[in-house]
Amino acid sequence: EIMEGRHYERNQLIFNVGFVLKPPTTGIPGENDGAAVYQRAALQVVETVKTLELEERFLSDAKRKRDLLRIIESVVVQLQGRRRCEVRINEAHTLHITIDTPRVGNQVKATVGPCDVPVLVSEVIGDTVDLTIRRILPFMDGIRHTKRIADMSGVDLDLVQLAVGSMVDQGFVKLADMFQYHNKYTVTPDIRRLVEDPGLRSACPRAVADLASEHRTLSVQTLFALYCELRPSLRVSDFCNAHRMQLRGVSIRRFVMFGIINGLIRRVHQVPVYIPGSESSVTEPDSTPAEVLAMDGHRTLDDLAVSQGKPSRWLENAAAQHPRCLVLFK
Repeated sequence: EIMEGRHYERNQLIFNVGFVLKPPTTGIPGENDGAAVYQRAALQVVETVKTLELEERFLSDAKRKRDLLRIIESVVVQLQGRRRCEVRINEAHTLHITIDTPRVGNQVKATVGPCDVPVLVSEVIGDTVDLTIRRILPFMDGIRHTKRIADMSGVDLDLVQLAVGSMVDQGFVKLADMFQYHNKYTVTPDIRRLVEDPGLRSACPRAVADLASEHRTLSVQTLFALYCELRPSLRVSDFCNAHRMQLRGVSIRRFVMFGIINGLIRRVHQVPVYIPGSESSVTEPDSTPAEVLAMDGHRTLDDLAVSQGKPSRWLENAAAQHPRCLVLFK
C-alpha cells in the first residue's frame, strides 16, 4: 500500500501486509484456493491500518510501533487457533477477520438435516452475519432442531439449512442430535482425547456442570469413566438410573452435548424398515399406518419424527409392534 503526504519522507509511506502459508502438499485441484481467503484477510488488515494512519499516524509515529506489534501478534495467534480474530485497537476501532474454510475440488458445505441441532461454539462475527443468520440466531439455543428453528423464525427450511451449514463450515457452529432420554450413545476412538488434550481436560468439568446443583464438579477421571459406560444397548434414562450417585452435580444434557460436539461419543441411531410382502405366514394388520409405510430404511427415527410431526418414541413403538418392520442400529 502506498500513502502519499508531504509529512512523509520522500512524500510517501509504503507498507505491506502478508501471511506466510504452508505450500499445498496433495496436488488436489483447488487446494490453492485457500490462499485467496488469506489474501482477503490481508486486505482487511491493510484497510484498517490505513484508516488508523490517516486518523492517528499509527504507522509513521515511531512511538506506536509497540501497539502495531501487539496487534499483529494478536491477529496471528487468534487466526492460528480459531481461524478468526477480534482485536480491539482503541475505543473507535476493532479488527474483525474470519478465515473461511477453503473447499477442495467439488467439496460442498456441511450437510445439515431437518433434525440436526445447531450448537453455537463461538460468537458469529464479521461478514458472515447475513439476513438469514440474523433471523435464526435468536432461536439457536442448542436444543431446537433445524426445522423447529425454521418454523419459529419464519424462514424457509432450505435457507436455514444453508445458513447453518455455512456457520458449521466456518467453525461457529457444531451439529448435535436431538437430546432425548430414550437415546442411545457409545464412545468413539477419540474418547482418549479427554485424557490427552489439556484443553478438553480443562473445559469438560465446567461444560457439563449442573449450574443449579450444589454438588461440586466431578474430576476428569470420573467423567471419562462415565463416558465409557455409555453403550449401544443402554438408553440415557437407564444410564442415569445406573449412575445416579456419580452424576450428582452433572447436567446430563450438557454431558451428552459436550461429548457429541467434541467427537467423544456418537449417537446410535435407529433406522426402521418396513418390508412389504404378499400373503405369508405373517399376519399383517388390516391397515398399516402411513407413518410405518414411510419407514424405508434410509431415514432414522429422528428424521421420520421431525418430517411427520410424531414423537420418535411413538414411531419406535409402532415399528416394534408391526410384524413387517425391522429396526436397524447404526
